[in-house]
Amino acid sequence: MSTGSVESNRNIAIHTDCITKTFGKISALNNVSLDLDKGMSVALVGANGAGKTTFMKTICGLSKPSAGRISVLSRVPDLASSKFVSSVAYLDQRHPLYEFFTVEDTIRFGAECNPNWNADEASAALELFQLSRDAKVKGLSGGQRAQLALILAMYKGSQIMLLDEPMASLDPLSRSLARDLVNRTRSQDSLLLISSHIIGELQEMCDFLVLFSRGQVKLVGTFRELVSQWEDGDIVTTDARRIPNSGNLSNDLEGLVNAILLEERYVSANVGPAAGGFE
Repeated sequence: MSTGSVESNRNIAIHTDCITKTFGKISALNNVSLDLDKGMSVALVGANGAGKTTFMKTICGLSKPSAGRISVLSRVPDLASSKFVSSVAYLDQRHPLYEFFTVEDTIRFGAECNPNWNADEASAALELFQLSRDAKVKGLSGGQRAQLALILAMYKGSQIMLLDEPMASLDPLSRSLARDLVNRTRSQDSLLLISSHIIGELQEMCDFLVLFSRGQVKLVGTFRELVSQWEDGDIVTTDARRIPNSGNLSNDLEGLVNAILLEERYVSANVGPAAGGFE
């Protein structure tokens, strides 16, 4: 794979051209082609092991494609480039943090490492989540670690923000607060990608959906476009009972996603092992 700039429309934040990622005989990503523009808020959905995490790691340079081509902000991902590293924020679903740091140490480290760090917003988020600056990271609960990791990602000041299951460890109140914070960080100059299994929650933060299944992209479009296409018969599923009729956008979209994933599972069960199997 070549390095350096890649020719691209300046509004396109991420361009992938037939990227594949294999681990031995398993394809975590299989021929994925997508263009995602600045200003978009994108929900990544799919079953466990569908390829969502691998896709995010490929974008931020933690994983290199086995085949195909990717450009991020018109460049090939390069972790040796400080400019690239500062332009992409990635929240790992495992929330890796330095255990021996305090919360204050962690925030200070984020500020020192990121030239576009938003100190005021980060401090306000600490107060909102009621995180003690003197608390040791190793003594934080799982939910508190998730809150701190989310603050590090959101206020890095990056043009691309990748949040992998950011709400999974949070209690209901913290989830609501986190959704509000995420929505405040959205802008026309940045791209937001969030993975989750809860469609209703994603609808509050995103307007565009990408469905992964077994390493492939199965659906791409805005929430309303996809439900309308299903209602009009442009998207066909074999389970007629799941045709949307609730009048609730998130419920109808969840029905569509589940119908497609059930068909994928049926095909996999009847034809044997298929691609996929990694996050």
